Amino acid sequence: MQRYRIQAHYLLHDCFLHWPAQLPQVINRLRTANLPVALVHGVQDRLCPADNARMLRHHLPASRLALVPHAGHDPWHPRMVQCWQSALQSVLRDGDFAGWEDGTP
Repeated sequence: MQRYRIQAHYLLHDCFLHWPAQLPQVINRLRTANLPVALVHGVQDRLCPADNARMLRHHLPASRLALVPHAGHDPWHPRMVQCWQSALQSVLRDGDFAGWEDGTP
């Protein structure tokens, strides 16, 4: 129940972001922060469409995107966890995600 209260609070306040006006600023900050970015998204996510992850990937050319089959919105789905672990191992080993084979099972 607590999880859904928190989610409702964020959604009520548009996740504390002013979309779409603020989107270019957010993307620009991510681009100029010079941080490695890995996007991991469940293909069967019915709450957040994969097109959003694809759009973000398009605007962050240095990022990497993994679309995890048979996973939805749950970050603790075993396939999502496996993909995150693969991404983290890559960034720990190389300092970025350039050599990351998206790790999707």
